Amino acid sequence: MTAALDRNPRWVIKAANWLIHLAKRHDLYFWKTYGELFLVWAKQFSHTDVSQTTLFSSLRAMGLDWQYSPLLSEIDTGLSLRATRQDHENWCTPELMRLSATQLPPQKQRLLLEKALDKARQQQAHGWALRIAYSLATLQAEAGEKWAAKQLIQDALHDVDDSDNATDVRSAIALCARIGA
Repeated sequence: MTAALDRNPRWVIKAANWLIHLAKRHDLYFWKTYGELFLVWAKQFSHTDVSQTTLFSSLRAMGLDWQYSPLLSEIDTGLSLRATRQDHENWCTPELMRLSATQLPPQKQRLLLEKALDKARQQQAHGWALRIAYSLATLQAEAGEKWAAKQLIQDALHDVDDSDNATDVRSAIALCARIGA
């Protein structure tokens, strides 16, 4: 399911179908539902009109923690907004904060993204930090702060490995090239 990190719905669908098949065969219904969650994410990532009612009902009945995976928050942006208002910490809090920021006006986005970036750095979550830095740098560049945007991306890239194949790394490098500054 790491294909979801690369934003590759085609591979997510393939892996999710395989997980669902195996889970059914071995009566592992939590994993079957988790595979269905990935399928909904992949389909919604490609087509935003997909309904989640049945899946969400099944997940609630199983007692799945809504903060267990940022996939849930990508499917339902209301989840990410609620998650960022809660007091307890979570491994994916920085990403949930980034997802929440996308629903806000630009000035409020910046504030929440800055908090999310601080949180990612505290957690030493370099992948989340890069993704957040990309979102924040995009806002900075749009506001004419090109030098600050490019510096932010370069700092975040410095902390991740040299995997040029990772979607977030490629996106960040491309943003630096577009900014130019």
